[in-house]
Amino acid sequence: MLDLIEIACPNCLSSIELEFNNHGSTVRCEACHSNFLLEGHLCHYCHAFYKNDVDLCGKCGTKMMRTCGKCQTSNWAGEEYCKSCGVSMDLMDVSIQRYHEESALFREAKLEQVREVRAQQAAESAKRMARFEQMEVERRKRLLEQEKGQQRRDRLKMIGTVFYVTALILVVIVIRIIF
Repeated sequence: MLDLIEIACPNCLSSIELEFNNHGSTVRCEACHSNFLLEGHLCHYCHAFYKNDVDLCGKCGTKMMRTCGKCQTSNWAGEEYCKSCGVSMDLMDVSIQRYHEESALFREAKLEQVREVRAQQAAESAKRMARFEQMEVERRKRLLEQEKGQQRRDRLKMIGTVFYVTALILVVIVIRIIF
């Protein structure tokens, strides 16, 4: 089964069906009978055509270039062999590489979510701690006021007791003097 794609003729804009991996070859438009060289690359996902090399497809975001694992040369993602060293650019390798890239992006996104949650929890914890500290300050103020009130009451009791004892002593002295 052939993988056919549809592009527009650059002269008359008529639709032309091509095999997917037909870049770099001469194409004939049956509508206007013009021939043109298909330069550039097609996105292997959405079939958007790009005359110049691009890293990502502007239409679907698919990676348009991939790096040869052997010589590190940048190649079009649809190439079967590296243009520099000729090593096979197996689709399984590409799939595995994409899986690892997506896994790494997923892990990084999850780590970022964890960082955000931790930052939010730290902020909420700081707010709770500030509330507890304010409550502790207020509690200590109440205790201090209660302690001062108790000290006043104790002084008044002491003064009352001293007055009462003094009065008793005076009564006893007066009674002895009289009798």
